[in-house]
Amino acid sequence: MPRQNSWDSKLQVRIANQVDHITATFAAQRGIEIKVVPAGGGVGYMYAEGQLLVRDNYVEQVYGILNPGREVDYENIDRIVPGVALINQEPAGERPTVVAVLETIDRIFGTGIATPNHVLTVAPGGPCPATEPEEVYDDTEPYPSVCTGNSGAGVLVYIADTGLLADADSHPWLAGVQRAQKPDGTLQPPDPLGPPGPNGTPTIPPYAGHGTFVAGVVRCMAPEADIIVSNIFRVAGSALESDFVIELSQALALGVDVFNLSITTQTRTDLPLLGFDGWLRLLRQYKGVVCAVAAGNNGDRKTSWPAGG
Repeated sequence: MPRQNSWDSKLQVRIANQVDHITATFAAQRGIEIKVVPAGGGVGYMYAEGQLLVRDNYVEQVYGILNPGREVDYENIDRIVPGVALINQEPAGERPTVVAVLETIDRIFGTGIATPNHVLTVAPGGPCPATEPEEVYDDTEPYPSVCTGNSGAGVLVYIADTGLLADADSHPWLAGVQRAQKPDGTLQPPDPLGPPGPNGTPTIPPYAGHGTFVAGVVRCMAPEADIIVSNIFRVAGSALESDFVIELSQALALGVDVFNLSITTQTRTDLPLLGFDGWLRLLRQYKGVVCAVAAGNNGDRKTSWPAGG
């Protein structure tokens, strides 16, 4: 019998704390209620209550089920990618839950017509707290080692992750790595550093540093590649699927050669992420562009998305 203070027990506590932090932060910063669907004794997936992703040719029908008795208000409908729209529930009166609406939609139209607006968390392990970075000393050899034989020159890698730490450009491996631009053309702010630790070195706060680490791995494998790090996971290391897809679509205009996405999640009824699937269809128009996503991060054989597609 496992001990009460076993590694797994401690992990479950950290995961529960992480989920609580995500739901509380979305409520405080965005006014969005996040629901958690359990699975296998842990977290199955999370989604935004009152929002649905739907295929374009079913928008009016789904709107009527999500907002019964109301005429279609196109101000509550947003196109996030060709073929897929986001419908917001009108706030007044009694409202059916997203799960109840989806059960009705599945029964009338079939599965895959509409899906929740899933919450995507950076490198989740059910999800992974991403709050315990390991300290690396100056004389530590990177693993994998820097690959100077295949420089990666002329290749643009777009890392959709947390942001780039404030002092990242001071490290020789990360020289020239760029922060992504905001819609107004200005650069995203860097991830802030935490207070100094016992040895005087600045600490890495929760939900920061992951994108910087991934940029370092890319530089080890392709030291001359051009790299852009985009802080997509701005809300407690998380983002809504709809926001994620919109930012990825905008990034296509940059001439990206490789997209690196540190995400994996389970979904309702194991269906593909509807919004992300729409972005993949768009991506196929850009010949030669590669999209690399995590296959999983929690030791579970159940299909994870978007890699499951």
